[in-house]
Amino acid sequence: MGMFIELRIDPTTCQAASGCDLCARVCPVEAFQIEGGRVMPIHANEDECTLCDLCVDQCPGQAIEVIKLY
Repeated sequence: MGMFIELRIDPTTCQAASGCDLCARVCPVEAFQIEGGRVMPIHANEDECTLCDLCVDQCPGQAIEVIKLY
């Protein structure tokens, strides 16, 4: 988890196991990685998040939540 931003992914609605990688492809700061059919936030990049919501808008399962910690 970053100091200012936390990216939460709901594994019950995330479609990465079916090959979805839209969040990782649209994120301008590369805050996501796909590992073993799961989306994982790259904690070192979480605080680089620009709050653009591209990942949230593109997620077909509405599995991503961007939390401001400030």
